[in-house]
Amino acid sequence: MRNLDSIEIEKIEGWLDRVELFLMELPATDRAQIILDLNAQTRELLMNSPELKVDEALKSLGEPMPLANRIRSERGFKPRKRIASKSKSFASFLLISIFACLFLFTTCTLSLPFVVPWGLNRIAIQLGQQPEGIQSFHFFKAFNPFGNHSNQKGDKSDPNDLNSEAPESAPENEESQVLPPQEEDRVSSQENINGSFQSDEMSAILIQAKNTKLIVSASKNPGEINYDCKISSLGYARPFIRKSPSGQVTVAIDQVADAATCEIKIPPTISLEIQVESGSIQINQLKQKLSVNAGKAEVHFTPPDQAFFEIDAKTSRGEVKGLEELEKRQKQTNSKNKFKAKILVQDGDIIFE
Repeated sequence: MRNLDSIEIEKIEGWLDRVELFLMELPATDRAQIILDLNAQTRELLMNSPELKVDEALKSLGEPMPLANRIRSERGFKPRKRIASKSKSFASFLLISIFACLFLFTTCTLSLPFVVPWGLNRIAIQLGQQPEGIQSFHFFKAFNPFGNHSNQKGDKSDPNDLNSEAPESAPENEESQVLPPQEEDRVSSQENINGSFQSDEMSAILIQAKNTKLIVSASKNPGEINYDCKISSLGYARPFIRKSPSGQVTVAIDQVADAATCEIKIPPTISLEIQVESGSIQINQLKQKLSVNAGKAEVHFTPPDQAFFEIDAKTSRGEVKGLEELEKRQKQTNSKNKFKAKILVQDGDIIFE
């Protein structure tokens, strides 16, 4: 059996990511299954031809965009267009830069008659050679398009006349109201995601979630993983099911949902790891190695009768309930299969049933 090194694995995953980039409009479950199938097809091709290089195998499968366009066409989506060449992009950038320089040069040239006299006048004021409020540089006054060159009827406010009346100010008791900027409304959408996929050659499963009610139990079909989720999502999310070449499956619910209720059924031959920020976790009738790491959550664990677990359960702020009774029941079983269960919770209870 051929073993892939880290460089070859990185090339395969990079190629899969580029294919996935052109499949944005497809549903998340479809994209996930397509990536899983392409990954399995690539590995099978390399296993059957040990002398074949990874670059050659990926080239035989096709370039990412043409391959993705064929998949899109089969599902009724329009093909993606190729991005403009680098030479055209550079030419556009160069043309924009030239216009920007011309605009900056013109702006600076036109502003010199106003900026230079104003600056010299400020220097004179700082040196004490001229009272503030008098413009001794009449060149600035003559060319100031925004100033009044002569007092008009009813105009009593000449900034260059110390004897002129000051403009009326707003009453002291009046307060200007400044409305705070209003936060944009965020609309969440409810969606159901369900399906199944084969667990052949899978060694472990990792479930990642945020605010989630998670139920994990044993699958009736030993070679199949089933999932049924109700999610509340915001914005676009990447496919939430990925398989690495090492055989680990990642179910990243946190990539598609801010809040979710998920039921996942897995076969007993796969090790299970769960990472949850908050919510509740229910683990039912599993016979495999188990690891749970949760923030603010409540964990319920109901093992099958004919199974023996070495349990490490800890919580920083909470209680571990029912562990002693479970250990007494397990001592009465004659099961030869022993599994390890490690459950860590920061804030919440761990309950063995």
